[in-house]
Amino acid sequence: MVPLGLNSIRIRAHCSFIDRKVFVVLVFHV
Repeated sequence: MVPLGLNSIRIRAHCSFIDRKVFVVLVFHV
């Protein structure tokens, strides 16, 4: 099993990556 801490870090990194992508898309569309 994957430790809860490592799993949460992985999810947090993935979410931050998506947020960064959305931010870049919004900036370029403006």
